[in-house]
Amino acid sequence: MKIYSILFLFVIFLSFNLNFVECLSVSTHIPEKYLEIYPEDKVYFGIEISYPENFERKDLNLIYTILDSEGNIILKQEILRAIQNQAVLFDYLILPSTTKKGTYTLQIEINDNKSNINTKSSTTFLVLDKPLSEIKKYFFILFIAILFVAILVIIDILKG
Repeated sequence: MKIYSILFLFVIFLSFNLNFVECLSVSTHIPEKYLEIYPEDKVYFGIEISYPENFERKDLNLIYTILDSEGNIILKQEILRAIQNQAVLFDYLILPSTTKKGTYTLQIEINDNKSNINTKSSTTFLVLDKPLSEIKKYFFILFIAILFVAILVIIDILKG
């Protein structure tokens, strides 16, 4: 009788839907080459996602956000990716032409809407002033040369 009661308790224990604690982690990095960029450039970044307790393929919502030093959203993009246990992704965002010089934060947020699990990771990069185009450089040098010659001519006329 005792063995039947133990078997009965064991079957009841197995019939319960056990909820396992799920762990979702993410890390983000920007390659060294793209840590200093200009407006309208692409910000390339890598994402490593680890979801070890996940045994089936799930759609995860990835939210890419670029924030300025004051926390204002400069750019936001959402994508959906199917992930099982782990993934390494490389992606990019194009900075708006209105982006000003300064330090910016790339924030990656991952949500599993079915399990109500989310996690965030962030990294920083620097936006530099947009350099002058080649044509603008030549016109600037030409303007300085003409201005220099004009000053010499005026000095020669005044001495004259």
